[in-house]
Amino acid sequence: LHSVSIEKRYPGIDGVGVIASVPRPKLEEFLRTTRADQAADFALKNLTDATNDLLVIKQIEPEERHRAVLGWDMSGDPERLAVAQRARDTAAAAMTSTLRMMDNGREAQRGFLMLLPVYQRGAPVGTEAERRANLEGWVYGLFISDQLMRGILENQSMTLGFEVFDGLKPDQDKQIFAATQSPTAKPGYRPRFSDVVPVKLAGHTWTLRFTSTPAFDAKIPRDLSTL
Repeated sequence: LHSVSIEKRYPGIDGVGVIASVPRPKLEEFLRTTRADQAADFALKNLTDATNDLLVIKQIEPEERHRAVLGWDMSGDPERLAVAQRARDTAAAAMTSTLRMMDNGREAQRGFLMLLPVYQRGAPVGTEAERRANLEGWVYGLFISDQLMRGILENQSMTLGFEVFDGLKPDQDKQIFAATQSPTAKPGYRPRFSDVVPVKLAGHTWTLRFTSTPAFDAKIPRDLSTL
């Protein structure tokens, strides 16, 4: 991860990891193998009494930053479980809604996970039943929303206000990012133009809202019939 400078190449990615799909009858075998290959003190966290397969975070980088999540069973979280199952069944990347990220010593930040399924090498995956039977686990990326958007917009001249919301409509409680402040905007300024655009990403929907700034509005004639 450090050798390819992933944080510089892909702003917003805070970690990359591997989630193992572990049938409960094979849990002890999984722990023996993982402890032999990785660390003798590898332990499960957040284990539930449910009967479904476990989704165990087996590896993550940078490990020093995210060590607290190693061994965490994601199957106990309904949303993470549903997203992982959707990725498994569709053989495509799937994304969570906005989550509060667990961290080592840093203030919790809002972000999301994107999961991509991994199947047994050479196994058939043409049907949903085959994909379920031959799943190994997932690789996943952990993204910090504000960091991602600022990286995308870095060095861009913003002539419009820009907001991102998690979900199907502009809900302030679900705002992911906002770049709406203008140095020339007076208190109470109301943009003349706005538009809302839904965007589907890895099976999940974000809503983008664009609003005009004072500089933009000043360039548009008040009487649009003159255009």
